[in-house]
Amino acid sequence: MTHSASQAPQSIRSPDAGTVEVPFRLCSSVPPVPQPVNGGLCLPKGLVHQAEAAQVFCHSRATETQTQILSRWSDGSIRWLLASWVKPAAFDSEQCTLRLGGTTASCPNNATGLDTRTLPQIVLRQNGHRFSLHQSNPAADPLQYTEIDLTPEVTAPDGSQLEFTFDDIRSEVEGAIRSVYEVNAHLTSDPRITLRLQFEVWPSIGMVRLNSRIRNVRRARHKGGLWDLGDEGSFGFSGLRLNFKLQTCDNMQVRWKTQADADVRHQSADSNLRIIQFGSGGPAWASPNHLSADGTSHVIKRGYEATSEMGTVRGYRATPVVAIEADDCQLGVTIPEFWESFPSSIRMENDILSAELFPRSIAGEFELQGGEQSTHDVWLCTRPLDSELNEFSCMDELPTMLQPADWVQQAQVFDWFAGDITSVRDSSVTQRYESWRSAVSTGERSIEARRETIDEYGWRNYGDVPADHEQTYYAGQNTIVSHYNNQFDMIYGAIVNGIAAGDASWRRLYDPLARHVMDIDIYRTTEDRAGFNGGLFWHTDHYLDARSATHRTYSRHNTPEAGDYGGGPSNEHNYSTGLLSYYYLTGNKEAAESVLSLADWVIGMDDGSATIFSLLDDGPTGGASATVTDDYHGPGRGSGNSINVLLDGWDVSKDRKYLAKAEELIRRVAHPEQDLDALNLLDAEYRWSYTVCLTSMGRYLHKMAEADERGPMYDYVRRTLCHYGTWMLANERPTLSHPENLEFITEAWAAQEFRKANVLRVAASCCDDDDLAAQMRTRADELNDAAWKDLYAFGDKHLTARCFSIVMTEGLRDIFHRTNREYRTARPDESYPPSGWTMFVSQKARIKHLIRSPNRLLPALTRLLSPRRWKNAADAFRRRM
Repeated sequence: MTHSASQAPQSIRSPDAGTVEVPFRLCSSVPPVPQPVNGGLCLPKGLVHQAEAAQVFCHSRATETQTQILSRWSDGSIRWLLASWVKPAAFDSEQCTLRLGGTTASCPNNATGLDTRTLPQIVLRQNGHRFSLHQSNPAADPLQYTEIDLTPEVTAPDGSQLEFTFDDIRSEVEGAIRSVYEVNAHLTSDPRITLRLQFEVWPSIGMVRLNSRIRNVRRARHKGGLWDLGDEGSFGFSGLRLNFKLQTCDNMQVRWKTQADADVRHQSADSNLRIIQFGSGGPAWASPNHLSADGTSHVIKRGYEATSEMGTVRGYRATPVVAIEADDCQLGVTIPEFWESFPSSIRMENDILSAELFPRSIAGEFELQGGEQSTHDVWLCTRPLDSELNEFSCMDELPTMLQPADWVQQAQVFDWFAGDITSVRDSSVTQRYESWRSAVSTGERSIEARRETIDEYGWRNYGDVPADHEQTYYAGQNTIVSHYNNQFDMIYGAIVNGIAAGDASWRRLYDPLARHVMDIDIYRTTEDRAGFNGGLFWHTDHYLDARSATHRTYSRHNTPEAGDYGGGPSNEHNYSTGLLSYYYLTGNKEAAESVLSLADWVIGMDDGSATIFSLLDDGPTGGASATVTDDYHGPGRGSGNSINVLLDGWDVSKDRKYLAKAEELIRRVAHPEQDLDALNLLDAEYRWSYTVCLTSMGRYLHKMAEADERGPMYDYVRRTLCHYGTWMLANERPTLSHPENLEFITEAWAAQEFRKANVLRVAASCCDDDDLAAQMRTRADELNDAAWKDLYAFGDKHLTARCFSIVMTEGLRDIFHRTNREYRTARPDESYPPSGWTMFVSQKARIKHLIRSPNRLLPALTRLLSPRRWKNAADAFRRRM
């Protein structure tokens, strides 16, 4: 793919021969204290092949930096690079650069005063079910050590302690600045309940991020396609805590505070302390969002309580820090998102400091649904803290590395990315989008304000976005409790808008949302049917409360008296590009694994050998390509999302099985000589989403052009898009111009026009006829302008979550296309061979045809002689039980 912004970024400076500087801005809203910084930076193709002699420079000050290559371009140059370093306490500039290559500058560690060559070492050791963190202090004379015992503890509903078997300890990352160790374990009585402890060690500032993940890989039984709490596949437990104990320390004292601006309190180490967050502390703290399986809420109080020998302190939203200090050792503990992911607790009892991630005795039994997990961070500090504990009360707000939008645009790491739109002040189009973006993301429409409406907080809810557009046709009296589950990839939209606007606050949307999707929305099991395993749950029911289905769509409480109901993860609601981008921005390994899980799900749901029908027909099921109905396998959001996820899987892994499957699906649903009138694409209710598929095909061209793979398949897709664009030019019109064809007249129809216009522009980039391409672009502008007019005609409804998720991606792409009129896809190197196209027939339909045709059935019966087919069918039958 080529366009006007294809040159290397002009902001690269080379102060020394062989040196490259990558600019970024460090965004931090906390006091001047030393903090760990860990973020991904993109580089243009061909610029750098090795990340050697890396240092961060802020003005003339150098800081030692550790790097990890996350992704490479097709020529082997670095595409995404993870930079890990420590922000010094005396940090005085947001404008920084990552310098690669050349001569390294002398850089003492400004955060601690220690020379980086003699950083303290933190070592993890295992002794049965207990772990010890040992930190050496090379600056001490004689050499000193801090030893901290850690014991994870999971409690059964009856109060007994559950035993875990530890599988392995492995080193994930090794470096002087940042090291990562991972411990994996499983419940001795049920290996399908797993516990992972990940230790991210920052030795120069004596800090450790301990990430705890408990996962239930059992399948849910979901009888009748219903996914309510109380399912027999769930895992019930009454508590999960991490216990810390300082060893061989004398004269221990405790300091603590409940909030960043609260007074520091002191007490002896042998006195008890418990700071516990019961509910969110917000005005809607008693929302029905928190119902359990029995229909009651375990949220018994609004905010938090801190109980100690000095009495009880109460408040709404705690951000606590507790520090144990002795003559020669110390330990500070804090839990980020303490109140947002309630219930949470920090407890001091019998010289043991505990991070209670699921506190006992306050919420009855916790339920981890089949295929669900819960992840929490705990930060530890093993060095003396300041008198007000301010250095450690800011771990909720770690700095963000934000690259200039123009750099990111020129690096071409995002598709159709508009760059710094704020600099185009003379563009009415840009101003229109900026005005909308401000209205939809600030004030009463900010993400924080949206979450408050239904109290979208708690360990299962935090990060998701309320589906407030469902209020329109809701029959209840309250605010509807409905979850959006990353529809239309809100993660991705928030990431690119944050970069385009130069606004790090967008991380408050995409960071918790990405983690929520990985924990709650992805079905993490291999025990269910292939069409569900590893899949993504879609948004909850239209115009109905989610009730006890939580984030899993179908509830027994919403079952109609007549008609079909129920289901599960669907190919039409599969979004991964935001998770892929999140991995590149943060280095979060689980985000990359989640992308591959979703890509494997696409392959699995289309695998005919994994169904009970495989005895007679083990060809593709069609599950990856159907949209709305099982018999439609033309372009739609089912095939489009499947293709898109497969491209993401190939992007992160370079495993060609994902690319091959994406190409198979493209050939299945689209063709450069299709009879498009026969597909009835103007039926808005059933065929509106064909543009989702065409967008994914445009991404395919982008990736193949970068990989220099412009063969017959590339030509096939390019011709197909031009074919569709020609049809759209002659036939498409604003959907709302014919409201009589719509069941529900909502603002979403106007929002979807943005994608339609952008697809027409992508099609124009594939046409070699310049006049035809120009007509397509003009028509696209008209459709887009009409979409804005229709959108605003709905009043404040144009600011709802559904419009928000669509327009913040497609609106930004609109600006790209308007400001890159010469954008063209590269020409192919080879032509596709002529071929025909007929509608794909699903596996179920093929079996029905087979049974009705004796002449075809008799030869097929010979397949019953295959033991492999019997085994596959038996496995599939078992999974459906």
